[in-house]
Amino acid sequence: MAYTVQNRETSEPMSSPANWLRFYVRRYFRLAPAYYLCLFLVVVLAPIYLGGYTHLRELNPALWQGDWVYDPARTNYTIGNLLLHVSFLFGLFPTYSFSTFLPDWSLSLEMQFYIVFPFIYLAMKRFGAGKTAVVLALLSYGFMWVFNQAVVAGKANAFFEPSMLFFKLPIFLAGVLIYRAASTATTSNWHRLAYVLLALLMCAKLEDIYHGQVIYLVALIALMSVMAIPYRPVARHLTGLETLCRTRIVTFMSDVSYSVYLFHGLFLAIVGSQIGMAAKAAGLPLIVGTLAIWLAVIVLTYAFSYLVFRFVELPGISLGKSIIDRFNTAKVSIADSR
Repeated sequence: MAYTVQNRETSEPMSSPANWLRFYVRRYFRLAPAYYLCLFLVVVLAPIYLGGYTHLRELNPALWQGDWVYDPARTNYTIGNLLLHVSFLFGLFPTYSFSTFLPDWSLSLEMQFYIVFPFIYLAMKRFGAGKTAVVLALLSYGFMWVFNQAVVAGKANAFFEPSMLFFKLPIFLAGVLIYRAASTATTSNWHRLAYVLLALLMCAKLEDIYHGQVIYLVALIALMSVMAIPYRPVARHLTGLETLCRTRIVTFMSDVSYSVYLFHGLFLAIVGSQIGMAAKAAGLPLIVGTLAIWLAVIVLTYAFSYLVFRFVELPGISLGKSIIDRFNTAKVSIADSR
């Protein structure tokens, strides 16, 4: 976000509220079309979709013993539930943060970030990226602490998924700091190092949420930093990885990654459950059935995701662009009439 907005700074400066609208339109039409299709499919196919996850749980009941959060029987596609998801507001409510059995909790989180991003961008431009990031990160940590105390005291419901922006804002801020460190506008190596260290520190502080897995988050942030920053003596040892990231297969996987994220669950529940039950009925080991599920789901998901990318995502992006173009044309016509 910081990269794209910075590139449009001359033609669409964030100092103009009208450009916030353009930013919001772009981001909405990037996420919404494919998500609405996914939401529609799971509602229409609800009996076999949710039933498929029930069968998957039955393949390894010990793994799910005592769990009720990820129980398909708890999912009910009510009008209120669907309206909250169509509006992307569901992430603000603990009991709706995981209520469609889709991996969509992060979409509300993203939309919240997009709403506040222009303000964050302008604050960083005025007060400095580091200072702004520290203040916002401290606010996030403070909110998380207060909220956890409220949950422990029984005064608030715990979120099924961390779908409210405060839970993940430090990670978004770390991304902005890495961009700042990699930007050619940052010429001081001390500033670059400070931004990277700050990004690593803010993510490491999320140990309360990620526990031991926080090491993977910190490692990924470090790897991204090494590959992105112009002054990178360590990066010469990663040329193989950099070459791999530019191959056609990785580019393809990047293009369809959003749809893969959305739709893999459909194939896992509908196709994967059938394969798993057939393997179990045939007396095959659980690992054999699992590998067969993986193979089928990966192939079907990537094939379908390419179609969604080509015929839903790209047209959605084009529609957002055309709306912005019409807005620009109307603005010019009004200015000319004056």
